[in-house]
Amino acid sequence: MKTASAIINKALSYVGICETPAGSNNVIFNTAYYGRTINHPDYHWCVVGVWYTFRECGAADLFFSGGKTASCASLWDWAKKNKLTVTTPARGDLVLFDWDGNGRADHVGIIKEVCSDGTLNTVEFNVDDAVKEMHRTNKSQFIAFIRPAYEQETTPASCADCPLRSALMTLYNKLKEESEA
Repeated sequence: MKTASAIINKALSYVGICETPAGSNNVIFNTAYYGRTINHPDYHWCVVGVWYTFRECGAADLFFSGGKTASCASLWDWAKKNKLTVTTPARGDLVLFDWDGNGRADHVGIIKEVCSDGTLNTVEFNVDDAVKEMHRTNKSQFIAFIRPAYEQETTPASCADCPLRSALMTLYNKLKEESEA
């Protein structure tokens, strides 16, 4: 599915995947991207992991127009050109980070949650050679937010519409009547 939830859940399923050996950039995401095993320190994979996630969700067209990039700078340029950058982050957005304050994107993550204080819970690739959930608190390092053109999430209109809730309420009322009798 092409929803923010599908992308986040798929990315979360990769948490714990690591390079082997450490520092080699030899990881499934690079192998899929380059079509061969990678064992070189210059093949960073934060963007590649995001590309892989969208591809595996059948949403490749929402990331770099279905193309490929391993570059944070190219991803940001594409997002600006396609008017996908936003000023207020939301769940499912991509966040670009500027670690050294030079105005250039150095890293990317998928936003799992925007906290009430404006900090972010993310899923990120190539953090200490692994896929990790992160809590990012340094807002000055959030250089851009990219909002893919996700499909609308489908949810019941209210809990009253949930079949499980209805069944549980019926059981609860029956047990309540029996206990009062």
